[in-house]
Amino acid sequence: NLTFDHTRPKNFRYPLWTAFTNNYLFEECKRRKNGIITVPKRNKFCSFISNGEYKTTWRKEIVEKLSKYKRVDCGGRFLNNIGYTVPRGTSCSGKIEHNLNYKFAIAFENEDHPGYVTEKICDVYKSNCIPIYAGNREVANDFNPSTFINANDFPTLDELVEYVIKVDNDDELYI
Repeated sequence: NLTFDHTRPKNFRYPLWTAFTNNYLFEECKRRKNGIITVPKRNKFCSFISNGEYKTTWRKEIVEKLSKYKRVDCGGRFLNNIGYTVPRGTSCSGKIEHNLNYKFAIAFENEDHPGYVTEKICDVYKSNCIPIYAGNREVANDFNPSTFINANDFPTLDELVEYVIKVDNDDELYI
């Protein structure tokens, strides 16, 4: 079986997120390996683009908790507070272009399932902002854990929010 799920002996893992890579991501990886890190100045705090809440309430909860600190702009149909829905574009280009204005973007999966990582984290990387990721607890096997904030590393959403605030206020940590 060719699948994202690596929990069965007869499965060959082909992660879903690999379908959402592009040359920009590969070039950025090369730059970072060579010590070239470009951190753009962003004028907005955090973006969240989702069309709904599925199987969990963690998306709504993280938006509410982060919004107590600074505004989280919600550009999808779910929790929309920007007055329009971010257009999908080609290969999610609308979402990527929208997120170019933000330091952080919430990339919460629909569920935590071993091996299940979708386009969400890749789309945030393409915007060169920091993903705040929740979902597959094994995500650090696929992505460098120093390049995103892994909600799975925190016992509570409150502790996650405290860390996001810390990163937002510490330029060296953000870089």
